[in-house]
Amino acid sequence: MPRSRLRQTLLIGFMLLAAPPSMAAMFTLRPGTSLYSRPGFRMTHRLDLRSEEIVVEGPAIEQREQFCLYRLLDRSGRPSVPEKAWVPCYAIDRLFESPR
Repeated sequence: MPRSRLRQTLLIGFMLLAAPPSMAAMFTLRPGTSLYSRPGFRMTHRLDLRSEEIVVEGPAIEQREQFCLYRLLDRSGRPSVPEKAWVPCYAIDRLFESPR
């Protein structure tokens, strides 16, 4: 490997190691928001979860039209069951500060 290429590779590796870890944010959902197992408003895909008891971890994992797939957590920051759900993207309410 040429010396300049090696130096460049080492520099990129060092920058990746020195970079601060990225953090996800948690958000509450607007009261009364429905969560779904698939994107869309079909009642057959609606999950039996109360939006007031759930927070979502952003950014969204995936987006399809007006629905976003989020990782779900309870209000203490523990993973919820199911772990992921589709939520209307506009249903995000406020930044949630974890009690940890």
